[in-house]
Amino acid sequence: MKAILTPYFEANGPLRMLHRGQFISHYDVAQRGQQVYLGLLEAGCAVEIVSPSKLGESNLHQSILSIHDAKYIKYLQGAWANWSKLQNASSEILPNISPNRHMDRFNENPVALAGWYIGDAAAPIGENTWQNALGSVGAVIEAASQLKSGELAVYALCRPSGHHACQDMAMGMCFLNNVAIAAQVLRQKFKKVAILDIDMHHGNGTQQIFYGRDDVLTLSIHGDRPTFIHFILALNKKLAPPKEKELT
Repeated sequence: MKAILTPYFEANGPLRMLHRGQFISHYDVAQRGQQVYLGLLEAGCAVEIVSPSKLGESNLHQSILSIHDAKYIKYLQGAWANWSKLQNASSEILPNISPNRHMDRFNENPVALAGWYIGDAAAPIGENTWQNALGSVGAVIEAASQLKSGELAVYALCRPSGHHACQDMAMGMCFLNNVAIAAQVLRQKFKKVAILDIDMHHGNGTQQIFYGRDDVLTLSIHGDRPTFIHFILALNKKLAPPKEKELT
């Protein structure tokens, strides 16, 4: 099987996120991409690293705008440059307020825009966020293009991931919805496309994007949190190394 990688698959991710009201180190670390890459090599996959420049800037942006709101994309492109001009700006963009679509006036202040376009405190925007997200999109577009050309299966390694990203909002470590963009590319050839999301978390962004369409079927097999916690505790207990016998 072929595997398509972005040049940024092992790039440094966000620095921190909120977890139960406290800042912790962000989960999206470079080692995640490295481990998947090593697994692909071990599985014998033919690995190809694709730069976004190979696909052309115009093609990339056209594909992105087929899914995402133009104002949101404009925000992502310039978010860090505008934020870093603020006095005493933090090293990453995190919203002071939660997104509020009922505000009667759209405010162009960088602080207000963060509260408008960032849905939670797990999707901070840094200096390289847009570049990394663009790389992920480049990987899935290349993978989808190869499927259109006859490949039976292509794996795309994307960091950052994408299934929480809505049409006009970042959340859950996701900024651009990679799989939604891939589905749109596949629709150029196929009448209908199905997305099977097997992540532990609900693919809420993908659902939001395609909820009103009948040409893309979205299926999200996600865990029920209380049941999942009991399952993990039981699994950890089962996999725990046996206790050493006490010497008598």
